[in-house]
Amino acid sequence: MTTKQFLLCNPMLRIALVFILGIVTAYYLEAELSPFLWQIMIISTIVAFFFFRNREIIASFLLFLCAFSVGGWRLNCIQLENERPFPSNSICYNAVILDMPERHGKVVMAPLMIMDGEWEGLKVQASFLISEKEKELKLVTMGSWLGVNSELSHFETSTDSRFESYFNRLKCAGIVGKTFILPSNWQYCGVGIKYLSILEQIKIKALKVRYGLLKKIEKVSGSNDSKAIVQAVILGDKASLTKSLRATYSQTGTSHLLALSGLHLSVIFSLLLLLTRTLSSSLIRTCIVLTSIWVYAFVVGLPVSVLRAAVMFSIFIFIQLLNRKTFSLNSLSSSALVLLFVNPLLLWDVSFQMSFLSVLGIFLFYPLFTFCLRPASSFLGSFFNAIIKMMAVSLSAQIGVAPLVLYYFGGFPTYFLFANIIAVPAFIVVVYIVLVALLGSVLYGKIIVLMTIACGLIDKLNAVLRWISELPYAFISDVYIDGLQVWLCYVLIVLLFGVAKIYIKVYRSQIIAPY
Repeated sequence: MTTKQFLLCNPMLRIALVFILGIVTAYYLEAELSPFLWQIMIISTIVAFFFFRNREIIASFLLFLCAFSVGGWRLNCIQLENERPFPSNSICYNAVILDMPERHGKVVMAPLMIMDGEWEGLKVQASFLISEKEKELKLVTMGSWLGVNSELSHFETSTDSRFESYFNRLKCAGIVGKTFILPSNWQYCGVGIKYLSILEQIKIKALKVRYGLLKKIEKVSGSNDSKAIVQAVILGDKASLTKSLRATYSQTGTSHLLALSGLHLSVIFSLLLLLTRTLSSSLIRTCIVLTSIWVYAFVVGLPVSVLRAAVMFSIFIFIQLLNRKTFSLNSLSSSALVLLFVNPLLLWDVSFQMSFLSVLGIFLFYPLFTFCLRPASSFLGSFFNAIIKMMAVSLSAQIGVAPLVLYYFGGFPTYFLFANIIAVPAFIVVVYIVLVALLGSVLYGKIIVLMTIACGLIDKLNAVLRWISELPYAFISDVYIDGLQVWLCYVLIVLLFGVAKIYIKVYRSQIIAPY
């Protein structure tokens, strides 16, 4: 397949790239172009497209220009909303706590939504200075309506990449500022969930379900590390993961298993298909599967990787109903377009970048690594093919994110292939077992014995991964690269991809069959 044919077969990829280019352009132009000018560009291109729709080249150019303009307009709107100047003095306002607070010493941190006045609808990260009274801690909880008097401020620019990444993550969640609240400057006014929008109410109710399940998992008999991993891989809560445990998974290249992603959602998807296979109506089956996937996405807090996977599965089901090719670069590009249209700031989110680039790496490089595989006629051959395919997936995903790993984390695991061959199947089994256990807890009101089995399996896996992490040269550290080097790495990856495609084409034409 030539480059032209590749682009023609993936039209959504071209539109997504142009859309991203519009976002990046608006980011560097900042406020030099107002939303009105971006809207004029959008309307003009749509009108021009109507007149030139029969001219293929001009119509394509206008379509890309429209996608470019929409991307720039969306980011410009978000920037203007987020960069509104705050008053220089303290203000009084009513607010609702949107998530479960986190305690750090004498400070409790939680996201607030302001509910009245000029700043109505604005989300800020609040830091409450709490005295030793337990009553105050109980009042600062998710859904509480508070009367507050405090000073609002924007996040400052930091040279520390960790703080900058943290601030970017908050901005991607719609939190545009911060505030520090003294014990005497807030008052509990009751429960304020009913005053939020329907979407925010659903989020809070889903999070309450999540925290209820977390408490059930804590009561399971098992080691603290195993229960912490169950909480992370099923419900996306990493608060209980110790530094040594995080380091073990990072140094073995398996830390992606601790973050909710398409791997976890694919297990849930296959389990839902298995449970609904007896339904005769495909429409009812589709509705049940889609509803369950999005309910799960809300319960785990809508992280970027799960959103990407949920949108892709939704597109997958819709395309399947149309009898078209399902998983492709078009579906990946469509999910990126949907998420970036809703929140263009996700483009600078580490999770978004690594989630999409890892899947893109699998789409591009997995066929190259497995093109020589032939269907096996024996069990041993099938097992060998499964190992090769698993290694191909891990290597393809690693190629997609390797430059970002060096840029953000400054290290690279050398035994990631070996570790993933062991860890990925084990985690798939664990996810299946825990999901069945949680389903049993919903039906019978308590965690069944399967959860203990899952914790035991995790303990054994942790022991293996610790052994791998302690091998010589298991992790190459302190290899940071800058932004320019990241781009050069991806240019090199694209060139290697092109060379590999040419080699495979020549190989097939000369040895196997005419291509």
